[in-house]
Formats: sequence, C-alpha cells, structure tokens
Amino acid sequence: MSRFPDLASLVDALEENSERPNGVAKAAAAEELLAHAEDMGQTEALVQALIHLIAAYEFSSDQDRQLVPFARLLRLWGTSPEAFDSYDVASLHWYF
Repeated sequence: MSRFPDLASLVDALEENSERPNGVAKAAAAEELLAHAEDMGQTEALVQALIHLIAAYEFSSDQDRQLVPFARLLRLWGTSPEAFDSYDVASLHWYF
C-alpha cells in the first residue's frame, strides 16, 4: 500500500524531491516515489511520477536510464491521454 493517501500528497513529495540537489540520491528517491505511485493505482499519479523520474535521470549520471520511463509515459499517452494535464503534455513533447 502506498504511503500517499491521494494525488496531492504524492505531488507534494515529488515537489520536495525536485528541490534536492541533482544526482544519484535524487534519482533513487524518484524511483521510490514511482513505486508508491504505482501502488496508488491512479494513472494521473503514475504520469506525474514518471515525468519526475525522467527529469531526475536527466540531471544525473543515469541519463541513459530515461528511455524506460519515457517509453512507459508514451504508452500511457496512447492509452490514457485524459490523465495528462497541459503541463504533462508539454513535458512529454519536450522529452520526446
């Protein structure tokens, strides 16, 4: 079970992690947050966490790991575009 009761609390944790210095620790925390988003079972939470993980990888030594979460995000766009807000769509296009 996720430690986050709702999407707002997950988004707060994602924003808090965004404030951390770029690097491996930030990427590892982003991976953990993605696991919690998966446990929530909400597509919107998964979208937010995947975008966050891609950004964390982008500014770490793990840049080559971006492809897997991006592929998952792209698949979600194809199956559940309603789960993406305008910022999510812009982020998807930016990372593309």
